[in-house]
This record gives sequence, C-alpha cells and structure tokens, in this order.
Amino acid sequence: MTVRVTDPFGMVEMGRTFHSTTDLVATPRTVALTSGDPAQAWAGSGHSRPRSFSVGHAEDVTVREYQQGDDVRRVHWPSSARTDELMVRREEQPWQARTVVVLDTRTRAHRGRGSASSFETAVSAAASLAVHLAEQGHEVQVATATGLLPVTVVAATSSAHGHEVTDILEALAVVDVDSIESLDVSWLMSVPTGTQVAAVLGALDTTDHYALARLERHSRSPRALVLDVDAWTSTRRASGASAAETTLAGLSASGWRAALLGPGDDLDTVWKQVAR
Repeated sequence: MTVRVTDPFGMVEMGRTFHSTTDLVATPRTVALTSGDPAQAWAGSGHSRPRSFSVGHAEDVTVREYQQGDDVRRVHWPSSARTDELMVRREEQPWQARTVVVLDTRTRAHRGRGSASSFETAVSAAASLAVHLAEQGHEVQVATATGLLPVTVVAATSSAHGHEVTDILEALAVVDVDSIESLDVSWLMSVPTGTQVAAVLGALDTTDHYALARLERHSRSPRALVLDVDAWTSTRRASGASAAETTLAGLSASGWRAALLGPGDDLDTVWKQVAR
C-alpha cells in the first residue's frame, strides 16, 4: 500500500509505502432469526442435570460449605449451627441445551457456482443458526460432511461468548465443498446422547438414509433446512414433486421437523416453520 500525504496548502508532499501484510477473514453473511427459542421444545435435552441423592436429610442435599465470595444472603443458618461451619444453599445446576449444526458440504449435494451457489446459501444458513442458538443459551458445535469443526460456543452468558461466536464464523469462512460421497456422522460418539441436531442439507439420495437415521436416533427432535438445490439450476422437473420435496416428505415421515429453503426464500420465515 502506498500513501501520499500533502499539507493543506499543497506545498509539501510525502510518499510512504507499507510492505507489511495481515489476514482479512470475510465471515459468512448471517440473518437475524426472530423465531421462538427451539430450546422450549428441546428443554432438558442436555446431559448436565441436577444431582439427586438417595440418602441423607433434605438439609444435607441442598447446602454446601461457604466459599469466599458467596452471597451472605445464601447462608443456611440451621445447617451452619449443626455443623459449626458456615453453610450456604446450593443452587441447582441448570440443564444445558446442546446443539450441533450439521452443514452438508459435499460437492454432489449442491448446485451452482460461486457466491450464487446453493453451497454459499447453506454456509450462511448454518452460520445464522449457530449464532441464533448460541444467543438462546445453547452450547453450539458445527459439523460438516467430514466431522466436527474444532470450535464450540460453550455458554451464551460467558464473557468469552462473543469471541466464541466469532471463532465459529471464522471457521465457517474457510469451509469448502468436499468430494466425499457420504456424510460422516462418527462424531456422534463424542457428543452426549440427546444433543440436538439442526441440519442444513443439500441434495440427498438413498445412500444417506443410514446417516440421517443415526442423527434422528441421537436427537429427540431433529430439525432440518432442506435446500431446494434444483432451483439453483435449470434441472427442475417439469411436473411432479421435486427431489427436495421428496426428501422433505421422507424426513418428516421419519420424525424430523423440516422445511424447504430456496434461493429467494427468507431464512427467518423458513426457520419459523422448523422451530414450531
């Protein structure tokens, strides 16, 4: 970069050339989703649950030793008197909603080229879902056709939340299509049972039934945005149901909550159908 600087009167002119470089990451475009929190339907699906005890008195299971920094208003005086130690009421650990956003990155699943391709729409949709779910308090991970991305939003209330969301967007910025034929869902072994699934899917065929069935079994109520990829090309059938409509019907019959997403559709409107 070359910068030319002059004084207001045009009497002096200096040129400066800069040779240092820095990376610029263009993150995917995100759409603000205003639909209700799907955690309403997915409540309690995480594996972090309040501990239960089979023995002991009620006081024993609801208090713990005082730690520096605890609010003195939580001191439980009867237990403190009995144990001769300051005891405070223990807050229950809330259930943590966990969701994996699955992005179909297979070349064969998408149509079109460049920024106008169905793949770019899929990346934008996945990024929008990740941001929305994180804002709703979900622990969010993203999986592509080849496995989990090494980024997680652990808690929307944490001070690092904004940085974690940015990390997911930057990870999605460099995701590219892959030539593999089948969706790799082996990552399901590393996430807790009951982790919810929100999938952004392209063109599917009968070879994908196994992967979809595994996702459906692992998630109590999986959601899916099915891209009507033929709408990105001129290969749409003249009559009858499109391939995407057939896929949508099959997913719905298997217990998925799904909706079609075309190139001109409003993502927020389509997601509302799925979130309901």
